[in-house]
Amino acid sequence: MLGDTRSNMSILTVVKHYDELTPNELYRIIQLRIQGFIVRNKVCYQDLEAHYDKNSYWCMNYDTVLGLEPQNMVGTISWCLNKVFTGDDGREYRYPAARRQACMDEYKGGMSIHDFKQGGKFLTKKLGTPHRMLEITNEKGRQIFFDLGCREVGTNIDPAGRKNWVFVMDEEAPGWENETARSD
Repeated sequence: MLGDTRSNMSILTVVKHYDELTPNELYRIIQLRIQGFIVRNKVCYQDLEAHYDKNSYWCMNYDTVLGLEPQNMVGTISWCLNKVFTGDDGREYRYPAARRQACMDEYKGGMSIHDFKQGGKFLTKKLGTPHRMLEITNEKGRQIFFDLGCREVGTNIDPAGRKNWVFVMDEEAPGWENETARSD
């Protein structure tokens, strides 16, 4: 479990591989995804991809004030181990990929930063390296990942027709030295 104290709440992150999720945890993850990416964004597309989802570690965020039952999960993100992104220069990246992030509206402020930093800690502990990558659909969100020290390597168009920006955290990223120096 990983912790983060934010203003008036304490976020506790529980990490499990897909094979370890309970039916109630999986149900809540799917519920958060549908609310965040289909209902809120009014985009109709298939959001489940077994090839990726079943090869992922799932970070489930709980506000400890509400409790740790699956129905009280306030956010989630997965770290997919078999996703490949291709940069604009044709280079392939095969780092763990942040996918399936979703959270309740009242927890949105700062959750991307929380998830990215906690992901780095988890991946370092589990896989021995903080290498990771992600794609985002909101152009205004790019600055967050520049500020975290990532480098933007390309763009793509997803199956729903949306433009995505691809970022990586690796040895060439401006923030890599900070990632490898962390001891917390």
